Amino acid sequence: MAAGRPRRAGTARWKRPGRGRGWLPRRGRHPFWRHSGAGHRKPPGDLERYASDLAKDLSDPDTLALVRAIVGTGGEGAGVCRGERQQQLEAILEREQARGNQTPTVERAADALLAPLYYRAVFTDQALTPEWTRTLVSHLLPD
Repeated sequence: MAAGRPRRAGTARWKRPGRGRGWLPRRGRHPFWRHSGAGHRKPPGDLERYASDLAKDLSDPDTLALVRAIVGTGGEGAGVCRGERQQQLEAILEREQARGNQTPTVERAADALLAPLYYRAVFTDQALTPEWTRTLVSHLLPD
């Protein structure tokens, strides 16, 4: 990019702290925010991709340190993080319902996916492996 030329809105990978989501990626940067059109993977693809991306994010040492700090302070920061994740799950589940698929409630999905991912990342030394995240999703979705 040329020096002195302003960056177009929406092209930065991360928002600066203190503006909106802060440490969360901008809308459109992760597959779980993309519009689902023709050829889009069917479930459990969306939830598997979401859980896998979240596991990768939580495996990053910088992200994990930030999440631990947010959890440690409690209050507003933890509520914002939880609210963002629930909105993401809600969007995925609404798309699945629009496709005619049976889906769990947002609360059930958060309990089955978010809780174990965050617990394992923050409080244990166990790895967030792709196989384990797929297992979480398979236990959540009906056969």
